[in-house]
Amino acid sequence: MTSLKSIFFGFCFAVSAMSFSAQAVPINGTSTGLTTPDVLIDFEAGALTGGTVVTTQFSGVTFGTNYNLFTGGAAPNISGRFLGDVGSTGPGSIFFDNDVTEAGFFFRTNPTTTTFTALFNGGIVESFAASTDLSSSSNFYGFSGIVFDEIQISIASGGYNLDSLQFSQAIPEPGSLAVFGLGLIG
Repeated sequence: MTSLKSIFFGFCFAVSAMSFSAQAVPINGTSTGLTTPDVLIDFEAGALTGGTVVTTQFSGVTFGTNYNLFTGGAAPNISGRFLGDVGSTGPGSIFFDNDVTEAGFFFRTNPTTTTFTALFNGGIVESFAASTDLSSSSNFYGFSGIVFDEIQISIASGGYNLDSLQFSQAIPEPGSLAVFGLGLIG
């Protein structure tokens, strides 16, 4: 009987591992956002005024330090109200209230190198560096194909603008739920 339990447990573990084998895909400088995000935050809603420090004012996400609301101005894919900070070395982190499978945003800086890092429970899941600037219309960055709960952004120099934060929340796959249920029964 013990060996039957071991075989069953091994099978459940193998099936579970296969269901989480998705490949991480950095979104590195595209001209469009996510195809069908669950959430889009364009920073236009609400009664916030320019210069307001943004932290928890938008549902589903918490912003770390150095995020200020700006109004006016226009650049490729960034207009109206957006987040930014002049002279900072980076906006730091975007924390998601729930695990997400994809997230991205339009982003611009003075010409520099920016590092984007996806984390899950504080551990690095994926990271990449990209050349960012003020004028490119291919300025959408982020991650897809992985589960994460935070994005860290580090800029080599200068300030930034960030607009149209988009993300999709993680939902358990039916196969994973079935394996979990079988494990409980076993």
